[in-house]
Amino acid sequence: MSIKNRLLALIWRKNRTARKPPVPKLTPEIWRYLERLPKAEIHLHFEGAVSAPVILELGRKYGVQSIRTLSDAEWRLYFSNARMFFENFLYVSSLFQEADDFHHAAADLGRRLLRENIRYVELTLAPYKFMRSGIPYQEIIGAIDAGLCEATNGMVDHRYIIDIVRDLGPAIGMEMIREVEKHPVERVVGIGLGGGENFPPEDSAAIFEYAGAIGLRKTAHAGEGRGPDSVWGAIRALKVERIDHGVRSREDPTLVEYLAENQIPLNLCPTSNVMLGVIPGLEEHPFRYYHERGIPVNAGTDDPAFFKVSLTEELGKLIHYLGFRPEEIPALIENAIQASFLESSTKQALLTRFRNETRPLMREGSLSGGA
Repeated sequence: MSIKNRLLALIWRKNRTARKPPVPKLTPEIWRYLERLPKAEIHLHFEGAVSAPVILELGRKYGVQSIRTLSDAEWRLYFSNARMFFENFLYVSSLFQEADDFHHAAADLGRRLLRENIRYVELTLAPYKFMRSGIPYQEIIGAIDAGLCEATNGMVDHRYIIDIVRDLGPAIGMEMIREVEKHPVERVVGIGLGGGENFPPEDSAAIFEYAGAIGLRKTAHAGEGRGPDSVWGAIRALKVERIDHGVRSREDPTLVEYLAENQIPLNLCPTSNVMLGVIPGLEEHPFRYYHERGIPVNAGTDDPAFFKVSLTEELGKLIHYLGFRPEEIPALIENAIQASFLESSTKQALLTRFRNETRPLMREGSLSGGA
């Protein structure tokens, strides 16, 4: 990294740190409780979970001159605004050139999931950009699947959401779904809508209708970059079962009532929302507001490599910044399991195991004393 870039990195790191909510100061007992809780996460992007050590290995593998040290790799995970975030997100994706790269990154992710005691994860993946560079869809999925299974020894169950990047246009989205149909994979259970929310959900209605017809479940990013209109569009035009983010739904009280009455889950990512400037600070995040109005909310990390947050830390922030009691956290994890796209028998078995493991943890001593 050049001296100029190092100076810029220091400036951007300072700005980013000012925006990033610090790791909360909780008692050791509460941290141990959160670490030991079995967890589930259903808002996690594969490309946003690629760690700096993996970026460094890929850079060295392909002789990328700008990635020679771990600091160079970490530089690719810094951002000062949403535009820089998306540019670096795409840059990290561009480092993947063959199936083995996906295997390696997935194994690294799997080990981290295992350390966090995450028992179930739904991984969102946007394969089209990789397919366009010549890596077949089935090889991408197969490599990720093998990496996760080998690293976790089957202890982390997982499913995939295929992300349609709306910026590329409906024709590309339909092409992606037909590829999914052509190469069925048991763990590919859903379709998601990503990309810029200035492209309204209605543009993707035909894609989602086709996806539903071939048995895929539906979710969409909405109510983050744009307001309630994007959430309404996802519900009405795409017939989604849940919303990724939806953080701006409270701008329309009628929408809040609708989400509660129809029990439409919001997959919320508080640290992501703060660091991308959607919400000024965690104390102002509407996570608890939605929870108290009966909307089934759950916590996710979104792109944890960029936002420097783990699911355990995200749950800790709910306690520290938003006043959740430690004993309320398992219900939020249950919300994630209930909102998952697991088949009903597997979901019920997971819920049973979760409750059986959680009860003893909640009985062990006092969990009070958050700050």
